[in-house]
Amino acid sequence: MKYSILLGASLLSLTSCARLFEPEHFGVKESVWNTLSEECKQKAIEGYNERKRRQQEINAEYARRQQEIDAKNAPYEFALKVAEAIATNDSPSKIAKVDTLFNRVTLQNNISYSIESRVKLSDWKKGDKVIVYKDKNGIYDYVIENKDTGDSVRANKR
Repeated sequence: MKYSILLGASLLSLTSCARLFEPEHFGVKESVWNTLSEECKQKAIEGYNERKRRQQEINAEYARRQQEIDAKNAPYEFALKVAEAIATNDSPSKIAKVDTLFNRVTLQNNISYSIESRVKLSDWKKGDKVIVYKDKNGIYDYVIENKDTGDSVRANKR
């Protein structure tokens, strides 16, 4: 008896939830869509298409504004990276040695870094200007930005 009541309650809740997942046509639930006249269906389609077009315009405007903000903030972000590098005693430096076999970089201050394995250091060379700063998000401790090539890699001190 107890189980049949529980089963009945479960079935009742499932049938009430089924309406939450009812298919839609142009933003109108199927049960309502089937009752609409052709004129109303056409207006629903037009309204749906207009909402989609407006959303695309909003998304494009947001992306454009985000690019403007990123462009304006780029010098400040660079300055912040330099300040972080100085604060961690790893000021802007130059590469003293690049070891492509073991994926290592040694800076002029004789600190060596092991670079993440998927990165190819073939474009990096002695004398390139780099900035080293703390990596806040990754499994590596540092990020090394090569100002001459524009590349950045994640690394750990050796």
